[in-house]
Amino acid sequence: MPDQKFASRFKTALQLSGLKQKELAQILGVHPSNITRYKEGKYVPDNLQDIAKIAKALGVNPAWLAGMTDEDKIVELSPEDVLRNKIETYLDDFDEQKLSKILTFIEQIL
Repeated sequence: MPDQKFASRFKTALQLSGLKQKELAQILGVHPSNITRYKEGKYVPDNLQDIAKIAKALGVNPAWLAGMTDEDKIVELSPEDVLRNKIETYLDDFDEQKLSKILTFIEQIL
């Protein structure tokens, strides 16, 4: 059965985040069709880690996105916070060696 509560909250959060569906798919490491399925309520992540990752990328409370609470739905994010969240979401997938290389690169351009 489709989860329209998740779908509705996902659509609201996506719109407020300013992210395009393709951008969110890249951040989450999923196929863009998954974003469409989330919006339509055809698929809801079945584990809290995935919901938390989506919520972080969109700048919302994971419990709100999952339908566990109606409080604290939207976390106010500055444009800088949105960029930081995008970067952090990408970095979550890297091992220590890759993170070290990224740090070296950042230090070189600063």
